Amino acid sequence: MIISHECPACLLEESRKFNDYDYALVHLFPDHPDYFEFFVESLRMGRTVILDNSLYELGEAFDMKEYAYWINKLHPTAYIVPDAFWDSQKTIELSQEWMLSEGRYLSQDILTIGVAQGSTYKDIVRSYKYMDAVCDIIAFTFKFHPDTEVEIKWPMLELYNTNTNTCTSSARMFINNDINTSIVTYTDTDKQAWMRYEILRRLMDAGIINTNKWHHLLGIQNTCMLTRMVKDFPWLRSIDTSNPVILGMGDTMYGPVYERLSGYSAFIYNGNALQGKPISTINGIFECSMPDQDIMDKIYHNIHCFRDIVSGNIVEIPVCDIKGTEMIRHIITQISNDNIVNPMKINNIICDI
Repeated sequence: MIISHECPACLLEESRKFNDYDYALVHLFPDHPDYFEFFVESLRMGRTVILDNSLYELGEAFDMKEYAYWINKLHPTAYIVPDAFWDSQKTIELSQEWMLSEGRYLSQDILTIGVAQGSTYKDIVRSYKYMDAVCDIIAFTFKFHPDTEVEIKWPMLELYNTNTNTCTSSARMFINNDINTSIVTYTDTDKQAWMRYEILRRLMDAGIINTNKWHHLLGIQNTCMLTRMVKDFPWLRSIDTSNPVILGMGDTMYGPVYERLSGYSAFIYNGNALQGKPISTINGIFECSMPDQDIMDKIYHNIHCFRDIVSGNIVEIPVCDIKGTEMIRHIITQISNDNIVNPMKINNIICDI
């Protein structure tokens, strides 16, 4: 999977060192000519450039005529066709309007990206099938309507609080044959990540996914389920997210500890990557000054951790407190020693602590 992290203007040149391709937000072009020229130069260098219609940043897709102007001027590798949050009907109508008006005059060698929008699973299927028929690439948003009727299947267990002698918080445990274990307090962004996974799994199981087509993940709020999505859905080819950069700019690390446990890496950290970004879009820091070396170190730490999570080179274990860290360390040691892949056995280990 190729990865791109949106950055503030001061880090654009640096971003070519850590981004596989470059991801542009069209709403920044009119007032930031240097930003536009950065992507022109990237294309001259032979890099892939994807142009976004800035729906997430603006709340609605960029003006069609002006969008067509910038597409013609930039000639990106691909661009996202106008769409609407959670609305399959409006997304299809916008796409049809685009294809019959501005889109028909654009160069045919620029790839089109259609977003599978919808407020229900049925709507998402309808939108996906339409985009599969008319677009070169299909994208999935990171945030689905809270009422989307998707059953999220995760084993539940209770974390025991030794101070109060009660079970105070629900958590989920997931383990597969690759020993990819995750225990984390349930959050709204966690639910969104699981919804995305379950929607993609359901689409694939139903035979709806066109596995011969390029699919793109539009952002993330946290890294939950990312390793498993990449592993289970090999037709996912790209992702864009400012998450590691924005967290780093906010003096926050995916961290803080790497440990070697029985011959492979376990990533034990405080859940920062799962808690969501301190600001939701790059707009809030786009014109910031160049960060100092300490902040740059945090940004690069987050980027490296993100790639490790995507590649599956580490076991991602979000934990919320010291007791949780000790529990996970014990579980991982037992997994390594006993080659345990049975969730019931894992529950037994927890009970023994």
